Amino acid sequence: MRRRCLSILYLSKAQINYRKTLFTCVVVVAMTFSEQLERKGIEKGVDRGRQKCRKEVALSMLREGVEAAFIAKVTGLARSEVGRLKQLDKRDPLS
Repeated sequence: MRRRCLSILYLSKAQINYRKTLFTCVVVVAMTFSEQLERKGIEKGVDRGRQKCRKEVALSMLREGVEAAFIAKVTGLARSEVGRLKQLDKRDPLS
């Protein structure tokens, strides 16, 4: 271990610069990867929020008596999803 530590003292400036550059590249790649993960997480959360909003709009439209086919067309939800919301609302109309 001691011998290795001493060998670092004898590195040339080029070797030291290379190691600094390599370390910097590793840090940048790690940060870039974490930023990509963060961005994906944000996008996923936004998508979930939009989906929840569509379901709330669809449920409001169902309660107003709008046809399921029209709701599916307007909200972009599948007809089966609109039908499922309709069934859930019949079970629990106060939600």
